[in-house]
Amino acid sequence: MICKISRGPSMSLKIKNITLNNKLIIYTVGLLVITGLIIGIAGFRLTKDALDRKGEIILENGVKSAMLYINEQYSLYEKGDIPIDVVQDSIKESLLGEMKADGTRAINNPIDLGEYGYFIIYDSKGNEVMHPFLEGENVWDVIDQNRRLKEPFYLVQDKIQKAKKGGGFTHYTWDVPFENRTAQKVVYSEYFEPWDWIVTAGTYMEDFNAEAMRIIQLTLFVLLIVMLVGFILTKNYISSVAIPLMGIEKAMKSLSDGKYEYLEPIRRKDEVGMLVKGYNQMLGAIEAKDKKLEYFAYFDELSGLSNRHETRQRINNKIHNGVCAYLILMDIKDFKTINSVYGSNYGDEIIKILGETVTTLASDRLRFSRLSGNEFAIWIETCSETEVKTRLNQIINEIKNQLNISGYPHHLSFHMGGCKTHESIDDYDRLYKKAAVALQFAKEHDNFEYVSYEDSMLTTIERASILLKHAEIDLKAGRFSLYYQGQVDITSKKVLGVEALARWFSEELGFISPGEFIPVLNKTQLMIDFSEFVIHKALEDYPKLEKKYGQGITLAINICPTLFYQESFVEFIVSALKTYSVHPEKLILEITEDLFITDVELVNSKIQQLRTLGIKISLDDFGTGFSSLNYLRSFPLDEVKIDRMFIKEIHKNDRDLSMLKSIVDLAQTLDYLVVAEGIEYLEQIQCLQEVNCRVAQGFFYYKPEPLEAY
Repeated sequence: MICKISRGPSMSLKIKNITLNNKLIIYTVGLLVITGLIIGIAGFRLTKDALDRKGEIILENGVKSAMLYINEQYSLYEKGDIPIDVVQDSIKESLLGEMKADGTRAINNPIDLGEYGYFIIYDSKGNEVMHPFLEGENVWDVIDQNRRLKEPFYLVQDKIQKAKKGGGFTHYTWDVPFENRTAQKVVYSEYFEPWDWIVTAGTYMEDFNAEAMRIIQLTLFVLLIVMLVGFILTKNYISSVAIPLMGIEKAMKSLSDGKYEYLEPIRRKDEVGMLVKGYNQMLGAIEAKDKKLEYFAYFDELSGLSNRHETRQRINNKIHNGVCAYLILMDIKDFKTINSVYGSNYGDEIIKILGETVTTLASDRLRFSRLSGNEFAIWIETCSETEVKTRLNQIINEIKNQLNISGYPHHLSFHMGGCKTHESIDDYDRLYKKAAVALQFAKEHDNFEYVSYEDSMLTTIERASILLKHAEIDLKAGRFSLYYQGQVDITSKKVLGVEALARWFSEELGFISPGEFIPVLNKTQLMIDFSEFVIHKALEDYPKLEKKYGQGITLAINICPTLFYQESFVEFIVSALKTYSVHPEKLILEITEDLFITDVELVNSKIQQLRTLGIKISLDDFGTGFSSLNYLRSFPLDEVKIDRMFIKEIHKNDRDLSMLKSIVDLAQTLDYLVVAEGIEYLEQIQCLQEVNCRVAQGFFYYKPEPLEAY
C-alpha cells in the first residue's frame, strides 16, 4: 500500500489567495518598512558623519583658538613684559587647569570637547609638556590599542608629523576611562614653532555622535505610528520626515564644501522640528565661530585694523593691477618705554584710540593696518609724494588730537618711512622691505618727518647691523675702553673733574667713532649692558684718575634713558659706588633732554633720590633740544653743560655770545654750575671769562686720553 503525504497549500498559492487590499497593506507596509529602514540608516549615517565632522571642526577650531591665545601670550613674552615660565604656566592653566599637589592637572576646558576631551601639548621628542596625568613623561612610543592591527601605529609620532605639516587629524583606538572597553578617538594637532609645541585637542568620537542612535530610534518610532495609522497617512508622514532629513543631508554636504545653507523653518514641534531647529542653531554656531576665526585671520583684535595677512593680500592685488601708491610704515617712538613705565594696558588703550581714529579717516584710496605691536602700515593711492606728506601730517595731528581728547595727553612722536610702487617691485614683500629700510633709517636718525626709500639707506642699515653684531661680541670680550677728558677752572687752570668717554677699536672693523656706535647701541637692549660696563669701569679707574688729575676730582658719566628707566637704576648706582669705594659726591651723572620726554614725574623722582644720596646731576648737550630753558626751571639739577654748537662761534658772533651770557646768568641764578664744552681756542676762553662761565672742557686743555697715557 502506497501512502501519499499531503503537503498542504503551497506558499505561492497562499500569496495568491491574499486579497488585494491586504496585498496593498502588506506592500505598503513592506515599502514603508524598507523605506523607513533606508531613511533611518541613511539618516543615521549622514547624521553620524555630520556629527563626527562637527566634532572634528570643534577640535580643529579649539586648537586654532588655542594657537591664537598662545600667539597672544608669546607676543607679551617677546615684548619682555612677562617671563617665559610665567607665560607658559598661564597657558597651561587656561587650556587645561591648575597643577595639583600630586602632579596632575584638573581638566577645566575653556571649550566643550566632550566628556573625556581635553587639550594636550607635546614637544617634538614626544615629551608631555601639558597633560592631566602624564605631564613630563615621554610618550614617543605609545601605540594604538587596536589589537587587530598587523603593525603598531605610533599615534604620538603621527600627531607630531601632521602638526609640523600644517595640522591634521589622527584617528586611533584607546581605552575608555573607567570602562572595560576601547573606543575610537580623534585628535587634531598643530605646531607652534617658537616653543617647539605640538598643540592638540582630542576626544572620543562617541562623545559627538551619540545622538545619531537617538535619531534612528526616533525614525523607527515614527515609522511604527505611520504603519498603524494607514497607508495615506504613512505616505504623507514619511514625506514630512524624509524631506527635512534630506534637507539636512543636502545642507551638511554644502557645509563640507564651506557653504552655510540653513533649513527652511517648520512649524512642527516634534523631534523632526527640533532636529531642523537644532541643526540651524548648530550651523549658526559653526558659522559664528568660523567668522570669528576668519576675522582673526585678517584683522587685528586690539586696534580693529587689517593685519599683516590681509594687508599682504590686498596690496599684492593692487600691485598686480598696476596701482600707483605709497606704502608707509609708521611706529611710535619709545613705545616700549611707555609700556614699561605706564603698563601694557596704557599702551593698549593708545593702540585702540589710534585704530579708532585712523578708521574714521580711511577710504578706498587710504587704508590702515597694524602689522605688529608697534608697527602700522598706511596705503595711500597717489603718485605725488607731496600729497603723501600732507596726508601724513593730517593723520598724525588727528591721532594726537584724539589722544588728548580721550585723556591721554602723552606727547607721542612717530617715525615714518615708505616706498612708492614701481614696475621693478612686483609684490608686497619687496615693497615692504624697502619701506622697512626707510622706517629704520628714520628711527636711526631720529627723524619725525616722512622718509622716502633710497638705495643708499640699505647700506646704512646694513652697516648698523654689522656694528651691532661686532659690538655685542666685543663688549663681552672687553674690547671697549674708556678715555677721560679733563674739565678745567679757566681762572686757576686746575682740573676740577673728568668725563668718561667710551672708545671702541674692533679687530675686524678698526676704530669706530662714538658718534657712529652709540646711536646703534641706543636702539637696542645692548645699551644697558654697555652703560653698566662704562659705569663699572669708570668707578674702578677713579683712584688712578685722582692720582693723575688730583685728589677730589669729580667723575662725569653719561647715562642713557634706557638704563635710567630701569626700576633698579638707583640701587645699581649705589651698589657700584660701594663696590669701588667712591664717595657719591664725586659722581656726576650726565643726562640729556630726551630723558624728560617720556615721564616727567618718574624722572623727577629718580633725580631727587640720586641728589639725596649726594650724587650730582648734569644736563648734557644743553641747547640742542626744544625745551631746554623749561628743563632748567622744572628739574632739580646741579650742573648744565652747554653744547659745543653754542660755543663754536662765540668769539666771532656777538649774538651767540649774548645768548651764552643769558644762559649762564639764568643757570647761575638757579645755582647751577655751568660747563662749556668744545673749547678749542684762547679767544673762546676769553669770551667765557667775559660772561662769567668759569669751567671749560675741550681740546684747548685736554684731549680725551686713556689712563695708560699717564
